[in-house]
Amino acid sequence: MLSVTDSTLLLEGKNSSLIIPVTSIGFIKTNRSAGNNLLIGSLAGGATLAIAGAVSSNPDKTILSFTPAQGAATGAAIGLPVGAMIGALDMLFKHSKKYLINGDTIKWKLFQATVTN
Repeated sequence: MLSVTDSTLLLEGKNSSLIIPVTSIGFIKTNRSAGNNLLIGSLAGGATLAIAGAVSSNPDKTILSFTPAQGAATGAAIGLPVGAMIGALDMLFKHSKKYLINGDTIKWKLFQATVTN
């Protein structure tokens, strides 16, 4: 968010900025959705444990021998749900807020006062 005026919200994009009039704003959320936390957590956990499983493989061992592919698959199978759980725990500490605007200038003024303080 670059700026908040009496009638618009100016957002910064990757390549340009976007001006949104207050009348077209339904609500504003301060953080990403819960699904984002779950997805990022599960991908990070799955990739990390897949790599660890592949690296720790020893197919020549007589007891508990497995190939790198088997280690990666097992690591990913364990890491995906563990990472999702960590992402779910992260949601508890984010303190995201949702501001309902619905094009109402009075609600917009309250949001504007909250953001500037």
